[in-house]
Amino acid sequence: MFEHSRRRFVKTVLGGCVSSLPLVSGTGQVLPLDNSFQIQESHLYTQDGADLRQILLTDARGVETSATIEVSIGKRTERHEVRNLRQIRDQYYVPIVPVEQPESARFVLNNGTKTQETHRRIQPARKWNVFLVHNSHQDLGFVDLPSKLRARYHAFIDDAIKYCEETRDLPEDAQFKWNIETSYLVDDYRQVSSEEKFRTLMEWVKKGRISIGALYCNAQTDFMSLETLNRLLSYASSDLTREFGIPVEGAMLDDVPGFTWGLVAALAKSGVPYLVFGANGWRNNIQDAPILFYLEGPEGSEVLIWRSAAYPEGMALVPQYVDPYLGGIVRGLNIQDGEAALGPFFLRYELANYPFDAILLQAAADFVPPQRSLCDVVQTWNSLWAYPRLRISAIPEFFHFAERNFRDRIPRFRGGAPDGWVDLHIGEANAAALARHTEDALPDAERLGTLGLISGVGPSRQGEIATAYKELALWEEHTFEWDNFRLHRADIYADESLGGGKGHWDEKLAHARTASRIAAEVSGQSVDVLCRNISTRADINLTVVNPLSWIRNEIVRTPIPASAQPPFHLIDQESGAELPCQTDGNDLVFLAQRVPAVGYRTYALEPAKAPVAKLATASVQVLENEFYRIELRPSDGTVRSIFDKSLQKEFVDDGAAYGFNALVYRVDNRTNAQSITTARDYTALGAMPAGDISITPGAAGPVYTSVKVKGTIGYVLDFEHEIILHAKLKRIDFHNRMRKRPAYTYESVFHAFPFAVPYENFDTYKLDVPGAVLRPDVDQIPGSSRDTYAVQHWVSVSRQDYGVIWSSADAPLVELGGIQAEKHLPHLLTAFENALASGGLYAFLMANHNTVDAPVAQGGDYLFRYAMTTHGAEWTQNAAHQFGWSFMSPLHTHLSTGRRQAEFKAPSRGFVEISPANVYLPGFKPAADHDGVILRLYEGAGLATDARVIFNLPGRGVRAAWACDARELNQTALVADESSFQITLAPYETATVRVLLS
Repeated sequence: MFEHSRRRFVKTVLGGCVSSLPLVSGTGQVLPLDNSFQIQESHLYTQDGADLRQILLTDARGVETSATIEVSIGKRTERHEVRNLRQIRDQYYVPIVPVEQPESARFVLNNGTKTQETHRRIQPARKWNVFLVHNSHQDLGFVDLPSKLRARYHAFIDDAIKYCEETRDLPEDAQFKWNIETSYLVDDYRQVSSEEKFRTLMEWVKKGRISIGALYCNAQTDFMSLETLNRLLSYASSDLTREFGIPVEGAMLDDVPGFTWGLVAALAKSGVPYLVFGANGWRNNIQDAPILFYLEGPEGSEVLIWRSAAYPEGMALVPQYVDPYLGGIVRGLNIQDGEAALGPFFLRYELANYPFDAILLQAAADFVPPQRSLCDVVQTWNSLWAYPRLRISAIPEFFHFAERNFRDRIPRFRGGAPDGWVDLHIGEANAAALARHTEDALPDAERLGTLGLISGVGPSRQGEIATAYKELALWEEHTFEWDNFRLHRADIYADESLGGGKGHWDEKLAHARTASRIAAEVSGQSVDVLCRNISTRADINLTVVNPLSWIRNEIVRTPIPASAQPPFHLIDQESGAELPCQTDGNDLVFLAQRVPAVGYRTYALEPAKAPVAKLATASVQVLENEFYRIELRPSDGTVRSIFDKSLQKEFVDDGAAYGFNALVYRVDNRTNAQSITTARDYTALGAMPAGDISITPGAAGPVYTSVKVKGTIGYVLDFEHEIILHAKLKRIDFHNRMRKRPAYTYESVFHAFPFAVPYENFDTYKLDVPGAVLRPDVDQIPGSSRDTYAVQHWVSVSRQDYGVIWSSADAPLVELGGIQAEKHLPHLLTAFENALASGGLYAFLMANHNTVDAPVAQGGDYLFRYAMTTHGAEWTQNAAHQFGWSFMSPLHTHLSTGRRQAEFKAPSRGFVEISPANVYLPGFKPAADHDGVILRLYEGAGLATDARVIFNLPGRGVRAAWACDARELNQTALVADESSFQITLAPYETATVRVLLS
């Protein structure tokens, strides 16, 4: 992934397998350097007619060819003439009758006139089966522009097809097989191939000689919405399997050192039970993760996972190939070297007490094309040795073998594997925020587009939506960037010929922008079409549309129409009641109440005689409403106190290292650049203090009041924090703006939220992640990241009797209990220390700790928005989901003039109702086969639930409903009537349902 570390990484793997081999036996025993008689064990078996022979090793130096070796094990004695033994690299290979259990053995060397004797205990040697999974890892952006590298892979597929044909008559284990790492490579290939060539590829997939990884790309799944996560699998597991009837049983996730917990359920429900996890161990602890294990998803599904030591590991068996980075020749092992060639591969497993006799060995260097020579290596080795047995393998073959032979002994874990590289994402904070918005906006747009389609007022938008999901997945791809600090020169950033990375970044950012644009266009046009079919009753009408699946009370901000200049009244057209509203510049702001689920509510704007009076605040250092009293600290503008009046509880830890809502800017002297464009380098250690603090009144009105805090941090940035209290909504908002100049030192930026909620138990911290609620440290596999977490809509810091729900609209990353970045914590909770004791959250905004996937420096205008609410003992996860999701998924608005009669006559209407409240609708789309609509339902409270979904569509009824898998394959007919269906959901289950409408 990172050019300098990648070369070192591959060199270490290959070098460890080549240069040190003569000195170490296959079982890790140091071989003698003198001529004393010693016996070493090996991993080898040879075939003697119908019988197997276990191979022992002894030093050949100084041994005459007329010598004999006697082996006595128990009551059995064997005599071997040295002249008949195989000699490799100064060692004789002594074949003995295999031992079935550990046995003491006596060995006598009769070497001319000299007799030597030694004793040792011989262990049974495993009959190793090595499944070689050959693929090419694609780090988009390394060595060239991403677009050029994608085109380069087309020839790899052509070569793989050719090699499959050329080796069809070889022994089955040696026949060429190729694994296409991720399915966007197949998608690309189809765009440039003839129909005949593509069908040829599909035929080899059907034969099992080529496999397609189920994931669309090597994505950082922690950032994805639940629907994007499911769509990450749909091209391979649904589209291609439906069209061509191919099997897609396995996925590969290479390089990325982690994945979100919900990926397990998404894989399992997409018919993909196997995952090859080729994680990179740089800057994380993922090498502490288990090797072969079942991982249970949040709802109880499971996937069998193989974690590779390193995805390039098996390339050491390729005789030679071209280094994609330096252009030189990489030379592999000499397969004729017997134990010295393959023995070291097994050391990792023996030292880790791996109990099985089969391993998956990835042979997958970056950008390296298919290697036909691997077939010759396997054929040669298998002709020499009975075991270890080498097999060139498609992804599923190893897993089939493992499940047939030791399914009941494979360990099981439950939890996610939070990604240790999530901080790559904030290498440009505005881009990370854009993608975060789109992860919510795209499913919202699809729900609105589907609503328009099935209600008969809008066209299908599925082609555009499918494109947007692919583009969004490619934004979440783990790389797209060359090393921007290559040569430590920021001034070459824009010049690709000198190694700059601007062109790479532009291509990566284009994916997020394309997905965002499509989401905005589909949302806007779908709302417009829907609202044109709603009856209006006033001269100026405002329709508020809710794309989410529950009735919402939410703040609405919409431009004031030219035809309705204030002052005016805002009237609910259903109840006739007037709603408080206020203006903010050219925007109208009000609290919309009881907006129906997947529906709308209409309002009228009517002229008023006098402007609404503004409400004055008593002090710029104090904000107060019926729910809270907030007090600021004059010296630095941070929040000194948040007092919940109903709970009579203080929620700010005033003794924390950083003040509440403080902007924390940290630098140190590990400078990343010797730049000719920066005006100044910081070399101070630690956090830089804020200065020039001023606190001024903000807005004051019947909807909300606010105060603003302004300040600076040295030369590098200015900030303005607006703290907002709503009149009728128990929520505090923080709108934190920053204007930052580019800096080339080692920097990181945070917002601090130290809550006065001391740790109570494992349930104190809960994180909303795609398809699950994760308890840090508890719901995680060993080795996964504890430093930084990507969260979806909310974080809860709660005890049994009180707590906080917090949401971040723009910054996806949080650190818990303190600033933990790059500590590589193996655990947050130990017998000696509790990193979560303080109850604090730290939003991680930006960093330049990494030299890929980001511009060379961050500078510009930034906005980070947060919301929080407090609660007593009555809180539920439903409240958390609705709070955070509603904050991050705004209500849509539509202004129209004139009165008209249209198809939807009611002033408010919900088109889809779901009960009970713990069941949500993350996905709503036309079926891929055009037969009905697909609903993705998610149970979010961890409760087994009988759910009911009601459709309120004029002239449409429910004809039938089917529970499906995520591929939209019907499984079970559901109980349905003319307007609804019922389904039972397991705790945290994501269910896919097909509904046929009359």
